[in-house]
Amino acid sequence: MLRSLALDINGTLTCDGRLLPGVRASIKRLKQQLDVCLISCDSRGNARAIAKSLAVPLHVVAYHRRGEAFGKLAVLRRLGPSATAAIGNGESDRLMFEEAALSIAVLGKEGAAGTALMNAAVVVRDIADAFDLLLHPARLIATLRC
Repeated sequence: MLRSLALDINGTLTCDGRLLPGVRASIKRLKQQLDVCLISCDSRGNARAIAKSLAVPLHVVAYHRRGEAFGKLAVLRRLGPSATAAIGNGESDRLMFEEAALSIAVLGKEGAAGTALMNAAVVVRDIADAFDLLLHPARLIATLRC
């Protein structure tokens, strides 16, 4: 049973630094079911403003190639990986994806890192599709069935 949702920001919830349409409403709905938080390297310097606008906690991780992935993994471990879903699109999400109970890579307008795609349990076209999987979990049955 999922308890938490860890969300990357840049390229996942935003395009060119701006929230994608529908993100605010979907997060509002998801907050009724899960503890939602943002995890970001804050490479655009807008993470705090986005977290505040969504009324969710923010975890900023170190901004250097090796530290970003390990920083996100450390946050996931604090949340409890066995009960946390992780959504992202970048190289810095790859380790988090390996340990999360459910990992979803978003292949949006800003693309996705190959390592994120390789380590995710599910790959979707955009964040709306990722949110829909969480809001309608029966959709995951065919994708994840062994």
